[in-house]
Amino acid sequence: MIQLTRLDGSTVTVNADLIETIEERPNTIVALTTEKRFIVQESAKVVVERVIAFRQMSTRPRLVLMSEDEDKGEDDSTPLEFPQPGRTPGSEEGI
Repeated sequence: MIQLTRLDGSTVTVNADLIETIEERPNTIVALTTEKRFIVQESAKVVVERVIAFRQMSTRPRLVLMSEDEDKGEDDSTPLEFPQPGRTPGSEEGI
């Protein structure tokens, strides 16, 4: 998603993946694949730069933060039980 500014100064957040065309006549018109159009203050160049920045940010590897307990190798989670044929999870029957 990218933020653009309408001519009246209000902001609009646009799904960058839905942008089909960007025209400057002299105002910048952003047309979406949904057939909606927005007239915005930004130039076509700025809109394209924002789309590129959004795509670069969304394809970057994500960092996963761990709690101090996880970092020390401690795990207090309960193991998962998967049902065995003919056995109800948690029961001792069928063993």
